[in-house]
Amino acid sequence: MKNKKYISGSVLVLAIIAIVAGIFYVQENNKVQIVSRDDPTDIVVDFYQTWLDTVQSTSTDPYQAGLTDNTLLSKALQKKLSQAHEASDVDPVLCQIPTPRRFKVETAYEQPDEIQMNVFSKGSETVSQSVVTIRQLDEGWYIDDISCINESDPNTDREFTFEHEGVLSKDPAFVTDAAYWHIIYIQNIVPDRVVPLFFDTESTCIDQDKKESTCDQNQFTEMQHVIVRGNMTEAGLEVQQVETL
Repeated sequence: MKNKKYISGSVLVLAIIAIVAGIFYVQENNKVQIVSRDDPTDIVVDFYQTWLDTVQSTSTDPYQAGLTDNTLLSKALQKKLSQAHEASDVDPVLCQIPTPRRFKVETAYEQPDEIQMNVFSKGSETVSQSVVTIRQLDEGWYIDDISCINESDPNTDREFTFEHEGVLSKDPAFVTDAAYWHIIYIQNIVPDRVVPLFFDTESTCIDQDKKESTCDQNQFTEMQHVIVRGNMTEAGLEVQQVETL
């Protein structure tokens, strides 16, 4: 009985520490993700500062320090960073050569459950930067993805900040403004995300035969299965491509 009491006490202490730190487990659809109640910008800054400190260290590096296993990273991102380290000389978090001495974080767009932040080298003219996607789950946040972009490269991944498979809808039962087409999709363990779509003369539609044309929204159908690519803004998605599946 005494051992049981000690064990219960240890669990209680660990639970209190986790609550104070603002970090807790969320389980949904049989998947577990650790999230933090800290401010999203603070989460990104803390992770990047720790990563930069270990890169600049003479006695260790982020991989020896186990930073790719940081539990506030999605499982997919943990795997991505580990594989990127083996495949490229470019740091997959800082995205720069040489290593920056300092960095700054700016919010690119913000939605209630998703924020994208750009991380730049502070005081440097480099055109390389990181794009960090941080997502809300339950009452906390976690870092879902990090991508490297180069503003001077016409083939940069910056071409699309959003690329998801889903269905199109204008049904008021699913969307807040039926004047616009929306994409409804599932992101990781969070279902039914809905994003409004904004088209212009540069928006390209690709049919099932892989033929491209300027998008005609009158040709869309309710629950049409598509992949949508474009750049996110605070208002919604500026569509570059809609590919019918």
